[in-house]
Amino acid sequence: MGHLVNNLVAVLENTSESIWSVDTDYLITFANKVFIADYEKAFGIVLSPGTYALSGLPQELAHLWKSRYESVFHERSRLDVVDHYALPYGSFYYSITLQPIIEADIVVGATVFSRDITEQKQAENELIKTKEVLEQSSEMAKVGAFEINTATNEVTWSKVMRKIHEVPDELEITIAKGIEFFIEKDRIALEAAVTRACTYGLEHDGEHQIRTYTGKKKWVRVIVRSKFDGAECFRIYGTVQDISDRKWVFEQQQQFIQEAPSAIAMFDKQMKYLACSKKWKEDYKITDIDVVDKSHYDVFPEIRDEWKNIHQVCLLGESMGRDEDIFIRKDGSVEWIRWRIKPWHNPSGEIGGIIMLTENITARKLATFQATQFSKIFEKALNEIYIIDAETYHFKQVNAAAVSNLGYSKEELTAMIPSDIIPNLTEEGLKALLKPLLGKSGEKAIIQETHQRKDGTSYPVEAHIQYVVVENESFFICFILDISEKSKYLNAIEEQNSILREIAWVQSHVLRAPLSRMMMLLMLLENEDITFDENDLLRSKKDVLQAISDSANELDEIIVKIISRTKVIEDTKPIINPSQKIAIAKSQRSFEVILVDKDELSQLVNRYSIIQHGLHQKPLQFIDFDSVSNYLLSNDQQEKIFLILVDITLREYSSFTWLELLHKTKWKGTVYVGILRANDDKPMELDQNLTHIIGVFKTPLKKQQIEQLKRLTKFPDLRGNF
Repeated sequence: MGHLVNNLVAVLENTSESIWSVDTDYLITFANKVFIADYEKAFGIVLSPGTYALSGLPQELAHLWKSRYESVFHERSRLDVVDHYALPYGSFYYSITLQPIIEADIVVGATVFSRDITEQKQAENELIKTKEVLEQSSEMAKVGAFEINTATNEVTWSKVMRKIHEVPDELEITIAKGIEFFIEKDRIALEAAVTRACTYGLEHDGEHQIRTYTGKKKWVRVIVRSKFDGAECFRIYGTVQDISDRKWVFEQQQQFIQEAPSAIAMFDKQMKYLACSKKWKEDYKITDIDVVDKSHYDVFPEIRDEWKNIHQVCLLGESMGRDEDIFIRKDGSVEWIRWRIKPWHNPSGEIGGIIMLTENITARKLATFQATQFSKIFEKALNEIYIIDAETYHFKQVNAAAVSNLGYSKEELTAMIPSDIIPNLTEEGLKALLKPLLGKSGEKAIIQETHQRKDGTSYPVEAHIQYVVVENESFFICFILDISEKSKYLNAIEEQNSILREIAWVQSHVLRAPLSRMMMLLMLLENEDITFDENDLLRSKKDVLQAISDSANELDEIIVKIISRTKVIEDTKPIINPSQKIAIAKSQRSFEVILVDKDELSQLVNRYSIIQHGLHQKPLQFIDFDSVSNYLLSNDQQEKIFLILVDITLREYSSFTWLELLHKTKWKGTVYVGILRANDDKPMELDQNLTHIIGVFKTPLKKQQIEQLKRLTKFPDLRGNF
């Protein structure tokens, strides 16, 4: 017996748990090494057999342990508790068991077993916290979980799952009831998804509509997965997320896009339309097509690869845009657009597609082009042109001819008013002159005045003045004709008229007298019976003949004077300047040669060759494609023939893109294109569809190439047709 007790004591001493016992007077009857060490470390007192078990304990803790001992003594039953001790050197959890010691049916004390469960308790606490966080996260994200045991068909729903479906806690969920929450078309899709997951292990991830237990409609994202044991599916599980808010926002976004006054379209990652505005359909002439769910590239098959590459870049997260870009339609028409493309993101932050905003600026581009052309015309006009502010009467704008004729700079003129250059016109007189035109855009006034130059000289002018309103601003437009030559011409005509009147008087009066005498003298000679008397004025036929001779001489002198006066008329007749004839002839030319090359030296050499070998007297020169396009658009006429010689190394943008655009544009006139290359060692393959290209020519051009150009254009006279 003693040997057994010794073995038992040895076991109790070597265990990792704290073990001690007390008698009914709360005195220690046994304590192993672990308990003694732990107690000393915690409370600073060494307990040993015979020591009071509550020594060193704080009052509250001593009261607690005393009540535990008493409970075991009186209840004669086991007591299990878990204690948490916050000690200076750490926080600890202990699982404690108190057992009564009974001898001869009398309680003589209690045995206590204490085990350190700190790590276990901390793990449990962390698990509880994690579960709480997950539940809170699931609730915030509106994500519920479900599980189906395929062996028993038992269904388990999380709290959030029930909350999404608005299901009461007491309602039992089955597979059939779970499926019934989905609307009919989605119910079929979910049943098929569950079958595929259970049969083939395929995952399902889709968006569906449900009707909750209380009748509300919601959008949910459903993910279905499965687990297999060999070939047998034993578990189907997944998540259901309430995405109603996102879908509502998305639907609102789609509605906003549809009603937006701008041209906007929204696409998914496959470039299928999700929505587009009415303006988009109007701008791109697709009002009769329902584009939703259709591919952008099916709706617009003419979209170039360059655009498709841009779309793919934006689908990766980039934002791109251009203020000007060309869109060549399927029918060959050309449109200018301004565009911006940005990716759009779903609530999880993933890119869902792109949004495209465009603006058709073709009209603006044309208006800008026309304004530029008008500005050039305004500047190059030979007549003086003034734009006058209708409120301040200051010159708003003047052209180069006005600057040249008056000798003032533009800055000086814009600080002046018309009365400053018209010596005999006051400011009040100017206002009185222009006042009748105010508000009458269909009327104009014509006045003749004298302009005074900066150097003090003057010249007569005829002013044509008109009132106009542009964008709520009112102006007077004044076209000036220098009538110096006209005045000379009118003076010459007046002088001619005076001479003609003098000639007419001579003819009617002076010329008639000798002619009448001659006629009477001839009548005398015709009378054979006439006799002459020595007292008559004419005493013989000889005197009559002499009188006729004198009258004839007098008549001759008068005719000589008339001829001399006629010579004065010829000398005063207005003469057209020969240079004016040349200018008029040149303005009627029907053939033009256009050189396109950034290399100025190359342009110069080719220009001289074109002139020298008789291709054209004045070829036009450009260094970029836009300028050529603008010139062609503004000068295109049915009788025009354009020969464009373009250096293919010009890289403002793709030369062949421009040549293709040139080919697709419907020109009134005829357009030929010759491609210039400095190196023709390697043959150059031309697109057979670009029929306006007549060949490739080595530069610099020589006589042989010039003659070849003449033959290829089939034009009989390529020197200008003047």
